[in-house]
Amino acid sequence: MTKNKKSKRGGLTAIHVALVTVITSTPVFLPGAANDLIRKDLDLTTSDIGLVFTLYWIGSALGAYTSRRASNTSPVERLINLSLFITAFSLLLMYIYPSIGLWVGAALGGVAYGYSQPYTNFLIMRKCELKMQGFAFGLKQAAIPAATLLCSLTIPLLAGPIGWRNVFWVIAACALMYAILTALLAGPIGWRNVFWVIAACALMYAILTALLTWNANTKKRAITKERELSINKHLLFLAIAGGCGAMIGNSLGGFLITSLTHGGLSMFMASMVAAAASITNIFVRIFAGIVTDRHPSSSTTILIQMFIVGVFGTGMLMLSLPLTQILGAILAYGGGWGWAGLLHYVTGKSYPGNEGQATAISQMGVSTGAAIGPLLFGYLFSNLGPNIAWLSMTIAGILACISITIANSAKPIIHQNEIVKRRNAI
Repeated sequence: MTKNKKSKRGGLTAIHVALVTVITSTPVFLPGAANDLIRKDLDLTTSDIGLVFTLYWIGSALGAYTSRRASNTSPVERLINLSLFITAFSLLLMYIYPSIGLWVGAALGGVAYGYSQPYTNFLIMRKCELKMQGFAFGLKQAAIPAATLLCSLTIPLLAGPIGWRNVFWVIAACALMYAILTALLAGPIGWRNVFWVIAACALMYAILTALLTWNANTKKRAITKERELSINKHLLFLAIAGGCGAMIGNSLGGFLITSLTHGGLSMFMASMVAAAASITNIFVRIFAGIVTDRHPSSSTTILIQMFIVGVFGTGMLMLSLPLTQILGAILAYGGGWGWAGLLHYVTGKSYPGNEGQATAISQMGVSTGAAIGPLLFGYLFSNLGPNIAWLSMTIAGILACISITIANSAKPIIHQNEIVKRRNAI
C-alpha cells in the first residue's frame, strides 16, 4: 500500500471512529439535554435522571470489561457495527416506552459504548499512521462534545415542534441507517453483507448482554494475538485519573444546563452556553491531538494542564454570577472534559501490541467514574445545592492531576524498544 493510500485510509478510519463515538454517546447525552422536559413529562426527580446516567456508565464499564475479556474471531469492524445496532435499539426503547426504556436503554447503550471503545482505539492504532494517531484520538474524543452539541441543539430546535420523545426516534433512525451503511461498506456488497444486515437487525431484539457474555466465554482470541496484560501501577492510576475526569465530564454533560437554569439563565441561554462549551471542547481535543503528534513527549504535561484548567472551570461554576458561570462552563468543558483523547493515547502508546487491553482498562476507569459522578452530583445538587456539587467535581479534578503524576512516575520502560520498532516500521 502506498503512503498516500495509507494516509487516506487512516483519515477515513479516524472519521468513522468519530462518528461511531458520536452515535454511541447519544443514549446518555440526549436524556441530559432533555433533562427538564423529561422530568416535567414523567414527573421524575433530578436523582431519577442521575440514575439514567449512572446506568449508562455502569453498562459502559461492563462493555469495556467484556471487550477486554472477550476472544472474538469476528473482524473488529463487525464488532463495532454490532455496537451501532445496539445503540439504535436502546434509543428506540427510550422512545417507545420511556417510563422503563430510559433506564434499560441507557444501560444497553452504555454496554454498546464501552464495548466499542477499545475496538475503536485498536482500529486507530492499527490503521492510522503513527504521525497522525494523536490527531485521530483527538478527533475521536472530540466526538463526545460533538455529541453533546448535537443533543444540546437538537432538543431546543426539535422538541418544541415534534416533542422530546420523537427526537429520540429521529436519532435512533439515523443510528440505524449508519449501522446498515457501514455493514454494507465493510466489504464488497453481496449476499454476505445483506445477510449480515438482516442478522444484525434481528440481534437488536436478542438478549444483548447474554450475547456479549457468550462471546467472552466461547471464542478464541484472534484479532490482536495479544498476550495477557495485567493491571499495573501505571494502568491503575491512569484508570483512576480517567475515572475522576469522567465524574466531571459526565456531570457537565448531564447537569450543566440544569445548573445554569438554576443559577438564573433561561433555558435557551443555558442551551447556547452548553453548545458553545461543546464547540470549545471539540477544538481543544483536536488541537491537543495535533500538538501531541508534533511533540509526543509532552502528552502527559498537556494532560495535567487540561485537568488544571478544568479545576478552575468547575471552581468558577460554584460562583453565582452569570458571567463566571458562563466562563466556568467553557473552561470546565475545554479542560475538565478535554482530556479523554490524550488519556487513551498515552495509555495505548505505552503498550504496543496490547493497545486494546490497555485502553480497555483505562476505559473501565472512565466508565466507573462516569457512573459514580452523575449519581453523586445529582444527590449533592438535590440535597446540598449546586455549589457543593461543583465543589466535589473540583476535588475530583485535583485528584486526577495527582493520579496522572503518579502514573507518569510508574510509566513502563520495557516497551520503549517496541515503540521505536513500530515508528521505524511506519
